[in-house]
Amino acid sequence: MIERVRIAPPRNLQHLVHCYWHGRFIPLSGQTLEQQVLPSPFTELIFHTGEHSCSLDNRNASPLALAIGMQQHPYTVKFIREVNVIGIRLRAGAHKVLLGISGSELRNAHFDLYTVDPVFRKLGEGIRSATEATEAIRFCNRFFEERVNRNRHDDVLSEAINYLHTANTSFSMETFRNHCRRSLRQTERIFRNETGCSPREYMLLLKSLSAARVLESDKEKLVNLAYHLDYADQAHFTRTYKKVFGILPSRQRASPDSFLVNY
Repeated sequence: MIERVRIAPPRNLQHLVHCYWHGRFIPLSGQTLEQQVLPSPFTELIFHTGEHSCSLDNRNASPLALAIGMQQHPYTVKFIREVNVIGIRLRAGAHKVLLGISGSELRNAHFDLYTVDPVFRKLGEGIRSATEATEAIRFCNRFFEERVNRNRHDDVLSEAINYLHTANTSFSMETFRNHCRRSLRQTERIFRNETGCSPREYMLLLKSLSAARVLESDKEKLVNLAYHLDYADQAHFTRTYKKVFGILPSRQRASPDSFLVNY
């Protein structure tokens, strides 16, 4: 059984924190709960708040505080016992301000967050000592607000990321350049240095993630979904989905409980 609840950050952090979430992952007695996590453009900060933690890609149990960068390929997460989590989903561009490292360093990587900076142990202790999720998230808000006030934020990158998250399927490089009010070369360079990918690749991942969200719970025909997302036809949509996520959309639809979609 999986329970996940999303909570929006305050407005002054929304350009950096996509959302908070808290969850419980409970395997059936004597069994292992195994999930494939689809790639997303976000960095996940995972704080285990109970006695047990998950394991990634058949490795040993994860540390109490885990940073998972933007991934190019699906990865496997396993739960042997009940695991309780507070999660923080960061947008690209938040890494320098909130973590003190570039997003490109995190791409396709995951590591113990406490090894980045001792200050994150204070964040983890505040989360684990909270009696309920809302209290933990209020602590996170205060912690991140202090980091924002202390560290410089790149407005060029923030404008670019915000545009991509609101553009939906209407993305074009020309409107992207006009929105950012910078030369396209300069914006792309800043964007790639931070995210490890181009704006077009980032937008393709967002678009595919929108499709994955629909496939989680909606029975809409794939041909209609392809049309709504501005693909040329269902075959084009299927090829792109397989290229981005490594699986066919029909496979996710057939067993939605086997996949985690982080949005």
